[in-house]
Amino acid sequence: GVELVGSNSPVGAVTLGNLVWQQSSFELRSSYHDLGRFIAELEKSVPYIGVTGLSFNRAESPGDEGKVMLAARLDVFALMDSVGSASAKKLGGGAALR
Repeated sequence: GVELVGSNSPVGAVTLGNLVWQQSSFELRSSYHDLGRFIAELEKSVPYIGVTGLSFNRAESPGDEGKVMLAARLDVFALMDSVGSASAKKLGGGAALR
C-alpha cells in the first residue's frame, strides 16, 4: 500500500473562472507498483484531483518481502469549491489520499 508520511499545509487557493483550486504536497512511502497504481487512481478523478509534480528516491529501509520501497513527494491540486458556494472542502490530513 501507500503510506502517508507527512503533508504540507495547502497553498492559498487560486480562482480560475468560477472554480476554486488549491495545491498541497504529500510525503509518501510505497513500493514502485503501488505508487503507480495510486497515482493512476488520482489521475482518474479528473477534474477533482490532479498531479502537478512527483519526485522520489529509494527509501532507506526495505519493504515487506524485500520489495524496493520509494520515498516520494507528490504535489497535487484539488477542486475545492465553486465561487459563491457556501461550503468548501479542505485538502489535508491525508483525507484525499484514501
